[in-house]
Amino acid sequence: MPGDEGSAVPADSSESAETGAPASRRPSPAPSRGPTSSTRPEATERFSAQLDPRFARVVIGVGNPFRGDDGAGRAVARLVASRNGCGLVACECTGEATSLMNAWTGFDDVVVVDACRGAGPPGRVHRFGPDDVDRVAALQHASTHSLGVAAAIALARTLGTLPSRLVIYAIEARDSREGEGLSPEVERAVHEVVALVMHDAHV
Repeated sequence: MPGDEGSAVPADSSESAETGAPASRRPSPAPSRGPTSSTRPEATERFSAQLDPRFARVVIGVGNPFRGDDGAGRAVARLVASRNGCGLVACECTGEATSLMNAWTGFDDVVVVDACRGAGPPGRVHRFGPDDVDRVAALQHASTHSLGVAAAIALARTLGTLPSRLVIYAIEARDSREGEGLSPEVERAVHEVVALVMHDAHV
């Protein structure tokens, strides 16, 4: 896997940090038509075939696809789910702590993808591990749901249910106002994270 835990990985060498009017958005990937399941306390959509969790990696996309770049995590999950036969399970959830914990229950190998703001230019990708929970909590998140990622890690550690392997990717957002679609920088970052996940899974 490129980069160390907690390091920032540029999503695209041509990314820009200029400010001004938000860049035009591109529609995020449509949901796959795979099976879905509901978990408490909120719905979690699981797209990929149900594999034995002991031998599968789950990719959980966190966010709100109706708030622009805040849907980046879910866009990653949908692209992973579209890779038929890749051996990965893909889930989506809004990021509330107990829902996130439900989504990874039974899996020992977990990847969480979310959007953030304020730690780099739009489109930059940050990679964290479970020991970076304080750094994750300190990020300026694209929306308040992302606080649930840090809370889920802390609670799971307390309960002794933290997955054996946990990687968190945070994608810097440009625009998280109401509306569908991703900015160009975040769109590139989404594909970068998918490539990183696939590479790490030797797919």
